[in-house]
Amino acid sequence: MKTSPLRSLLLAASLLGCAAGWEGRALAQPLGQPDRGLPGDEMIQRYLQHETAKLSAGFAEDIGSLEAWEAKRLPAVLYV
Repeated sequence: MKTSPLRSLLLAASLLGCAAGWEGRALAQPLGQPDRGLPGDEMIQRYLQHETAKLSAGFAEDIGSLEAWEAKRLPAVLYV
């Protein structure tokens, strides 16, 4: 039985996606306490805390009420 080129392409893309997903899991650090043993570990943790504080400080600062938030929502969200 002959398969179409599109079907073959979709199968190859699916297999590649699965392989990439497993590869990412294999290389990821398990969830838990952050590393502290290497010289850059403390530095990256301080950087991430600083960036998180900057992002959090400006998040929704212009939203003071429910009405203001509803006015800024995407229209598509209102109809879901």
